[in-house]
Amino acid sequence: YEVSQENFDQFAPQGIIFSGSPESANKDYSPRPPAFLYEAGLPILGICYGMQTMAEEFGGRVEESSKSEFGFAQVDVVAENELLTGVRIPNVSANTVSTYHKVMDREAWTHAEIGVATVIQRDGNSVQDAKVVLAGVAPIPWRVRAVEDFLTGKQISAAVAQEAGEIGIQDSQPLSNNAHKLPMTSAAIERAILSLAAG
Repeated sequence: YEVSQENFDQFAPQGIIFSGSPESANKDYSPRPPAFLYEAGLPILGICYGMQTMAEEFGGRVEESSKSEFGFAQVDVVAENELLTGVRIPNVSANTVSTYHKVMDREAWTHAEIGVATVIQRDGNSVQDAKVVLAGVAPIPWRVRAVEDFLTGKQISAAVAQEAGEIGIQDSQPLSNNAHKLPMTSAAIERAILSLAAG
């Protein structure tokens, strides 16, 4: 909801996802997407709070349910559609290790401030290939290719993990209210990588 039209135009997305939030769409002060997102002519998927705020925007009404839902919920598919046609999971080699680290706000415990998904193929403690993706730092999961390139061919060590964390935030452009995420992101990348060291 803080994205500027200039940043949006530079990013040039093919679609928009309004995701979940601990906020409630029926509060006067709840964050709302800027109007230009609706006017962009792109497909928009609303998930949880995102769907609720869209409903409110177009004249719908969000009401509190007598049953609280958070996490897993049973759903019934009442009609087929092409939003999701399948899930393909590639085979993983035996030398592949992975982890997901998240940083939570102690006051909220609902959504991670930062998430780091890391997948490494290694030979002993030497990185053959790396994939590092951040959550909570952009409107979409953000792949950190500079960190991946840096790690390839390196031995995982405390110094390498620390430098990877620093590289991970080098080109960051925080918005007005989220600069505090930079050191958290750097530390989360460092911890994630170090946790995948052999031994």
